[in-house]
Amino acid sequence: SGIDKNETENNCVLHCSGGSCHSHNVFGGCVFEIDWMIPEPRLPGSGSSIKNLVLFTGDAIKLKTADQFAHNVYEFLDPEDAEMCNFSNSIERANTEETDIGHLIAFSDAGEYFLACSILCDGLNAPPCHCSIGQKLKVEVKDVSEGKMCHSHNYSMPNEVNPTTCPDNFVVVSSVGDGTYAPPGLCAEFCMPSTSVPPQLTMSSCAGIGYDVFVEQKNNITTKYFAINRRLSKTSTKH
Repeated sequence: SGIDKNETENNCVLHCSGGSCHSHNVFGGCVFEIDWMIPEPRLPGSGSSIKNLVLFTGDAIKLKTADQFAHNVYEFLDPEDAEMCNFSNSIERANTEETDIGHLIAFSDAGEYFLACSILCDGLNAPPCHCSIGQKLKVEVKDVSEGKMCHSHNYSMPNEVNPTTCPDNFVVVSSVGDGTYAPPGLCAEFCMPSTSVPPQLTMSSCAGIGYDVFVEQKNNITTKYFAINRRLSKTSTKH
């Protein structure tokens, strides 16, 4: 075919912004690892959340449990069911044991694929249903011929930084430019007790709300109630 395998593997990099990621390797054959977790799936290393993914035929993803909870993988056959987290007509793609070790899903045909975790979702379209919390992923698979067409966008590479992990009974929260936790134009991300999250804070990582470029990490910052380990991020999206 004239395609260098090593060159293909070197091009297996996702360009991301605001929860959407895009492969530039139009020849396919890449395997992209995704941390399958709540409150949303993330990219290993960068900690950037990922909600939408554009790949090419021949690509694959490997979903692996990356938190202390059990997770599975179901595929919705209808985008409306995916939106409503309605698993009545869904297909199981991986059970909890398979996601523990990492489950590979290959895409040989172009189209749209909707994946989610069904844990605690028995007829429930609200938390604690993992899908409703945000553990779902839309994968758009394009044909190789479509990928070879010229295009441009604002995707950028996320900086390499480990995602924020919280102890038991704590959750990741974020705030943008509030003056208390985050300076203007930046997003602050830290852990807070799950039972005492004030309404002005968002239960999501900064990457999950579009602030996916790491700025700095400072630990043991004193606040009104307790010390926090704060991460600051900025958005890579051009306005």
